[in-house]
Amino acid sequence: EKERDNWEASILALKAKLEESENGCLRSEIESAKTR
Repeated sequence: EKERDNWEASILALKAKLEESENGCLRSEIESAKTR
């Protein structure tokens, strides 16, 4: 049971990192589109 908790926590952390990087990419794309 404890291992599963760790597993879920690490998956949540990975998801958060993925969303953060996607938001960062989107933000930079929007900024570059604005300057065009």
